[in-house]
Amino acid sequence: RHWTAETPNLYTLLLSLTDDSGMVLEVTRMNVGFREVKIVGQELFVNGVSVKLRGVNRHDSSADGGHFVSLDDMVHDITLMKRHNVNTVRTSHYPNDPRWLDLCDRYGLYVVDEADLEAHGVVNLPGGHALRRDEVSNNELFEEAFVDRAERMVRRDRNHPSIILWSMGNESGWGNNHRAMVAWVKANDRTRPVHYENGYDAPELDVVSVMYPTVENLTAEALKDDNRPFFMCEYAHAMGNGPGNLQEYWETIYAHKRLIGGCVWEWCDHGIRTVNEDGEEYYAYGGDFGDQPNDGNFCIDGLTTPEHQPHTALLELARVYQPVEVHDLGGGQVRLTNRYAFTDLMALEGRWRLTRDGKSVRGGELAGLNLAPGGSSTLSLPVGNLTENGDWQLELSFALKDDALWAERGHIVARAQVALEAARTETLPVAGMPAIEVSLIGGDVMVTGQEFSAMFSTVSGRLEWYEYQGRPIIAGPVVPSLWRAPTDNDKYIETAWREQGLERLQHRVAASWFEQIGPNAFRFSAETVHAGYSREPALKLVSEYLLYGDGSIRFRFQFEPRENLPYLPRMGVKLALEGDVDRLKWYGRGPRESYPDKKLYAPIGLYSGTIYETHEEYVRPQENGAHCDTQWVHLHDARGVGLLFAGLPSFSFTAHDYSDEQLTEAQHSYELDSGELTYLAIDYAHGGLGSNSCGPEPMEKYRLKPEPATLAFVMRPAVNGADDLFRVARRIPVEL
Repeated sequence: RHWTAETPNLYTLLLSLTDDSGMVLEVTRMNVGFREVKIVGQELFVNGVSVKLRGVNRHDSSADGGHFVSLDDMVHDITLMKRHNVNTVRTSHYPNDPRWLDLCDRYGLYVVDEADLEAHGVVNLPGGHALRRDEVSNNELFEEAFVDRAERMVRRDRNHPSIILWSMGNESGWGNNHRAMVAWVKANDRTRPVHYENGYDAPELDVVSVMYPTVENLTAEALKDDNRPFFMCEYAHAMGNGPGNLQEYWETIYAHKRLIGGCVWEWCDHGIRTVNEDGEEYYAYGGDFGDQPNDGNFCIDGLTTPEHQPHTALLELARVYQPVEVHDLGGGQVRLTNRYAFTDLMALEGRWRLTRDGKSVRGGELAGLNLAPGGSSTLSLPVGNLTENGDWQLELSFALKDDALWAERGHIVARAQVALEAARTETLPVAGMPAIEVSLIGGDVMVTGQEFSAMFSTVSGRLEWYEYQGRPIIAGPVVPSLWRAPTDNDKYIETAWREQGLERLQHRVAASWFEQIGPNAFRFSAETVHAGYSREPALKLVSEYLLYGDGSIRFRFQFEPRENLPYLPRMGVKLALEGDVDRLKWYGRGPRESYPDKKLYAPIGLYSGTIYETHEEYVRPQENGAHCDTQWVHLHDARGVGLLFAGLPSFSFTAHDYSDEQLTEAQHSYELDSGELTYLAIDYAHGGLGSNSCGPEPMEKYRLKPEPATLAFVMRPAVNGADDLFRVARRIPVEL
C-alpha cells in the first residue's frame, strides 16, 4: 500500500547489526513508506497522480519555550493542520526536529525539507557595508559550507516518505555554491526533485518558485512554456488581520496544471508570553526586551496565535483548501468536485440543510457521493417551493465517515452555503403612528415622541443623542468614518491615508435644515465637508434623517469622497452607545469576523453574543471584528432593551468596548481597556485586507475606491425576546 498525505500507509522496518558470530549488537526500528515522486509535463506526480500542495510554512516556535517545542506541541500542530485541510508543510528555514518528520510520516503531510541556509545577514553589515547575497553564493570560500548543509539534511532525513522536495535554503541569492549543493543532492538522492526559490529559472532546479506573486502574476507563470512545475514557497503573508483573496489564488491554481500550489507564510505568531508591571499577561515581540536592532512585530505573522490557536485566517484557509468544491447551478442544483488526489468521496458523509432566517426547515443525507478523486458530478436537492417570506439558504457539509488519527468521525472537512431566495421587506405606513413634538432650543432641535426623544444639532449637522423609555441609548454623535485602526497589511497604504488626514477628520457644516412632516414624522438634513486639519477636504457628505412617531429613524448618507484619494480603508458612520448596551444579536456573516476578501468561512446566519466576544485578539491590536453582509444587528442591555439597525439592503458593522482612536494607538493587548461606552460602526463597505505586510496589496476588485456611494439603514427600538426581530427589521417605514 502506497504512502501519500491522504493515505499515510507505513510499514515497520527492523535493522539488526551483528558481529561475525551472529551476536546482535544493535537493533533499530523505523517506519518505512513506499511512494514515487516524479515531474512529468509541468506537473508534480505522487504515485502516478498529479497533486496540488496546499501548504503552510512552519518554524519550531512556542510561546513559553521559544525555539524549544515539545512533542505534545508538535502533535497539537499537526492535528490542527490536518483538521484545517493542510496537506503540505515547508520546514522554513532549516530541517525541523526529526520528531516532526516522524509525525508527518504518520499523520500524512507532504514535506518540503529546507536546508539551514540563509544569507539575509550579509545584505546590510555594520559600518554601512553592503553586499549582495550573490557575493556569498558565488564565493568559493563558502562552497564547502553550502554543500555541507545540504548533505547533512539529506543524510539525516532521506528515509522519510513524507519528504517529496528538497529545498536548498532561503533567500541567499543564486550562484555556483548552490549549483554545487544541487549537484551533490542529485548524485546522492535521485528520488526527489530539488527546489530553491532564489534560483528562479536556473536550469539546475526541478521546480520553479517565487514568493508572494499577485494572482495576475501567478496566471502569467501558469502560461509560460516551461516543463517544470511552478510553486509558491511563500504566499499570502498571514500577518495580523489577513490575508485576503485566498480563494482567487486557488481558483487560479486549480485552473492550470503547471501551478502545483504553495505554502502560506506562516503557521504561528512568534510572541513570547510575558507579564507587565501590573501583572497583565501579553505576548512580547521585537523591542519589548530592550533589544536593538529589532523588527518590531514582524515575527507576529501567523495563521495561529503564539499559543497555536486558530486565527480567523486559518479558518478561511481551511475553507479554501477544503477537499470538496461546491458550485451553485441554481434551483437547488449543485456541482460537486472532489479535490482529493487519492480518496473517493465515499470516505465522507454528506448532509444538506435548508434554512429560513437561520433556522432549519428540512434536510437530509447526500446520496451518491461515490465520486472518484478529481471527479465532478451534479446533485439536485429537494428544496421545494420557497413561498414563505424569509432569507433562504442551502447549506452542505461533508464529514469524516470513520475515525482518523487526527480527528474523530463526524469532523467536518468541507462546507458550503448557497443563497436561494432573499427576504422581502414590508412598507410600514406613517398613518396611525403616535404624534411627535418638535422644539428648537438655540441650535438644537429636540424631537419627542411617546417613548423616545432625540436631539439634532443644526450647528454640527448631526444626530447627537437618542433616548428610549426614559434612558439614554445613543450617547455620542453619528459621525462619518473613512479610517480604520491600521492592520499589519495596511502598513504601506497607511502612510497615504495619514497624509490625507483620514484619521483626524474635522468637519464644517455647509448647510442644515429640518421640517416636521405632518403630526408624526420629521426630517433633518445637513451638508457637511470633512478634512484632516491642514489638508484638502477628503469628503463631502449629505446626511438625511427621517424620524417617525414610533421612534424609528431612517438614515441616508450620501458619500462623495475626493476623486484623487488613495483607495480607502472604510466608508461609513460611527456612534457611541451607553456602556450597558453590551450585548448583540445579528443576522449576517459570523460568528467571527469577516471582510470582503476574507469571508468564505463565515456563513450567513443568526448569531448572538457580548460586545467583548466580537473582539478578535491580535498580538498587536488592529482593526478587527467586522461582520460584512449583515442584514440587521440588535444591540441591547441585560433586559433586552435596545436598538435594531436594519440595512437597506445590508451593511458591515463592528461593535467594541473601545474606540477606533484607542485601537489605533495600542501596541499590546493590555493597552485596550474596556471603556464606559459601546462603539458601533456601520459601514457601506470595508476595503479588502490583502497581505501587503510582505505580500501583494488587496486585489483591484476588493479596493474601496473613492467614488460616490450611499449608505442607508433604519434604526428602531426593539426588545430582544419580546419582539420578532426579523419582522422589526423588515418593516421599513415609508420614505417621505
